[in-house]
Amino acid sequence: MARPQTGVAQPPQKYGLSATYQIKDVPMHAMSIAHLGAMVPGLAQEIGGAKSSDRVDYLVGFGSLLGSFIWQGNQPRGFNRLHTLQKEEVFHSSTDGDLWIFLSSQSADVNHKLEECVQNYLSKLVIKKELVEGTMADTPYTLESRDRILIDSSDPEFNQSCFVWVHGMENMERAENPSMGIVASGKERSPLSATAARSYGMYYELQGENCFLEFSFAATPELFKKIIQDQGIPPKQNFQPVSKGFFFLPSVEVLVSSRMGTLRIGSLSPTAKWKEC
Repeated sequence: MARPQTGVAQPPQKYGLSATYQIKDVPMHAMSIAHLGAMVPGLAQEIGGAKSSDRVDYLVGFGSLLGSFIWQGNQPRGFNRLHTLQKEEVFHSSTDGDLWIFLSSQSADVNHKLEECVQNYLSKLVIKKELVEGTMADTPYTLESRDRILIDSSDPEFNQSCFVWVHGMENMERAENPSMGIVASGKERSPLSATAARSYGMYYELQGENCFLEFSFAATPELFKKIIQDQGIPPKQNFQPVSKGFFFLPSVEVLVSSRMGTLRIGSLSPTAKWKEC
């Protein structure tokens, strides 16, 4: 039975880490990146431990160009819409990447360790465009159930997969009140909209500024426009949105399937890099 990635299946834990990468040569390295993605569930289980309290939840998202090479001619419905959405002015596109990895656990150190393993493998293949970490915001009530944000059995190969829109927001209140610190709780000032589709968020600090990272899930990319309409532009509470990218989150089964029969042998193989972590 197909399963969604763990970061979709359940709300995030206390600490989050978000990394966005640009692939240096997408046609050349697409399958190597797919192999890395296939390793993440195993790495998360190995590093996080067996106890549920020690688990690491993960999201591995593939951008439109990268995904078009990984799933050539056999892409999920709506996938091509990612190409055009990121060019639309309404999304304030800024730092779009080819690969997005998000980790969530009860320990910031555990998130770091897992990201270092990923970086060891990716170091010669990518440019790290952004890495931010912080404390997760409280998740608001949403009318959208998990099933509504996932591709269903009508597309059997990509059943339980979904799309994600990652966007950051700078807290504009700091410019008016420089003494204001990081908002820790998220209960009163969270920019998450209860009318949006399922969304999670993380508070972090970047170059002395209070920021917020939000990622919203949908079964089809077109629904991200509805999220914009529900939230209003600009959003409330003095947060200005900047798109970080649109990504496809394959189901766990699709994510790990790229390892089957296609791993390289020797010191350059993904499994060899895994053992070095």
